[in-house]
Order: sequence, then C-alpha cells, then structure tokens
Amino acid sequence: MTIPQDVEALLRDALAEQAAALRPQIQTQKQLRVLTARFPAERRRWRTHVTVVVVAAVAAVAAVSVGLVQLAPVASDRSRNVPAGPIILPTPAPVIGETWMPPVEVSETVERFTAPAPDLVIGGTLWVDDRHEGTITRYDTRDLSVIGVRRYATTSSSTVGSLTLANGIVLLTVDATAAGGRAVIRRFDAASGKQLAPIHVQRAGAVVSTPVGVIAQVGDGKVGIVDATAGTVVRTFRLPVNRHLAYADGLVWGWDDATSTLVGADPLSGDQERVVQLPGFSDLLMEPDGHALVLAESTGLARFDTRTGNVTAATSLVPLNLSRDRAGRLWGVVPGRALYAFDPTSLRVLRAYRMSGLGLVQVAGKLLIASDSVTGQIRSFALGPLISR
Repeated sequence: MTIPQDVEALLRDALAEQAAALRPQIQTQKQLRVLTARFPAERRRWRTHVTVVVVAAVAAVAAVSVGLVQLAPVASDRSRNVPAGPIILPTPAPVIGETWMPPVEVSETVERFTAPAPDLVIGGTLWVDDRHEGTITRYDTRDLSVIGVRRYATTSSSTVGSLTLANGIVLLTVDATAAGGRAVIRRFDAASGKQLAPIHVQRAGAVVSTPVGVIAQVGDGKVGIVDATAGTVVRTFRLPVNRHLAYADGLVWGWDDATSTLVGADPLSGDQERVVQLPGFSDLLMEPDGHALVLAESTGLARFDTRTGNVTAATSLVPLNLSRDRAGRLWGVVPGRALYAFDPTSLRVLRAYRMSGLGLVQVAGKLLIASDSVTGQIRSFALGPLISR
C-alpha cells in the first residue's frame, strides 16, 4: 500500500503534535528501549490501518531518540549563555595614598620618540614601537642601548596595534582603511628584527595569543587564526572586536561596542559560547589570570569572572594599560596621578608611586619599563624595591 504524498504530509504534521505531547511521558531508558523494539511492528500496523495514535507513539520515539543525541551539547551551550542579569558593581576598592617614586631608576634611552610604546620583551631585548614615526627600536634591557632600528610604512591616520610574539615572529597590525588605505599584519623576525612579507587583511587591530595559535582581527566582526611563520590566515570566524581581544577560560573574548556585549568564542570551532550584555561598560582590556577579564566602565575598571558571569571587583582608577609581573600583580599608570600596582583579584591598590610623565608600562622580569610622555624617552626601573617598600 502506497500512501499519497499529501496524506503523508498531513500525517507528519499530526505526528509532530502527538510527539510533542508524548515526549514528557518517556522518562526512562527502559521505556525508550521498549518503544524502540516495537518500532518495526508498529510501523507495519500504521501502514495497514493508518492508526494515527500508534504512529504518534512511533514518532515520539524517533523524536526522543534524536533529542537524546542533541540535548547534551545544546544544554551545555545554553548553560554557558545564562544572562548575567542586572549588573551590580561592587564598591570600588580603596585607593591608598601615593608616595614619591624612590630612586630606583636603572637607565633611560638616549633617543627621544614621539609616541613610544614599550610593547614587548623577548629574552633580554626590549621592542619599542613609535606608532607616530613608524619605527621599531630594539634595546638591550640591561642598559637600554640600541640593538637595531626598523622602519615600517604608516600614515598619520593609521591605527597601530601592539607588538605580539608568535613562533619566533613578531606581529604588528597597521590599519589605514579609515583613510582609504590598506590593512596589514606586519611581520618581523624575532631574532634579527628583519621585516618579512606582511599579511594583507580587510581590517587589522587586536591580537591575542591562545593555545591554538595567534588570533587577530582580519575583518569587521571577524577574527582569524594566523600562521605567523607562513604569513597566512588559516581560518576565520565571527567575533566582535573593539580595541582588544583576550583569552580566558578556554575562550577567546571580544567586545561589541555598539551593544555593550562581551562575547566568548571557542577558538577551535569558532562557535560563540558566551554572550553577556554589560551596559555601562566600554571595552575589554585584558585577562589578569585564567578565569577573569578586566573591563573598562564609565568610572573605572572592573573584574569579570568568566566562570560565574559576575563582576567581582572594581576600582575607580583608569590606567593607560596594565602589565602583569611574575607574582600576578598588575602595574599601570594613571596619567597625571601615579604608577599603581593592583591586586589581580580584588583590584585593590598595593603600591602607589607619584611620578610625572610616565605612560605605557611593561614589566620585564626584575624591571619595570615605562614610556615618558614628557621627554619621549623610555625609562627602566628596578621592580624589587617598588614591591618591597
């Protein structure tokens, strides 16, 4: 007996409704096995008598069988996307009084820059990017003597990222698309400083290192896993990007500035697993440890726990950047105020040193290296005495 297709369509609609009603009644694996064993016989009976009730039971078994296979990952994703609810900021951690910086300066550069950024330290070599002049100068960290200088093409309208190390290659993003130019990820050999062929992308900005490789912005709302050695983008996936990317709790995190939303994606699959709206916040800054992010909000910084979705700490201070020392303390300069060391969990100020002119900082082992916005120099300080005072 062959059933016309239009009748089959009607039966399928009816079966779907019956299956939805029956699904809650199938509660155990034993019931599922019994119904599954009955499936062939019931199907033949349906063919002969067109008994809708029996077919509904069969359809329920099929639906439950498929559902059991699919429910586990769906439930897992759903659990990771529980809305954070109203964001209640903790009381900002107290700020201790600033003291004058002790005489711990080790050295300073002879060269004066326009907009120096001490982005990266590789072994005993400091890499300083002058984003205005388009130069990368490498220094010996012991005395800040020059090792070498490299120039790269840039314009006054270019947006330049931070230097990032990946498999012996230093990456630097330069984006001039706002003025009709190109976006590239520039590459330099970490040992010699030699400039290599760049990676051309649609947009260039934030970069972060993860266990699966370096992930960088390559387009509007798109990031890619970069093979720094080959100079290629291996694959891409969707992720909103503002100024920074971070890696924490097994996910790469981006910020959607238009909707004030924090998004975490699996770097292996590219699937977005966490989506948390955080009104009042303005950007993602960094990860202080493996299970948290530091976010910027209207009145300071806050710590977001990636496991619970809660904002657990806050500070009223807004440093230019943050750099982590070996003990996990976060160092940063608030312009016109002081150099601060923060506890990474509570964001409580541990040390505060008044020092005019300091800007971006980089912790390099036993040294704290900072740019001086007044003189345009790079200055190096012994970190030990700053911690022990």
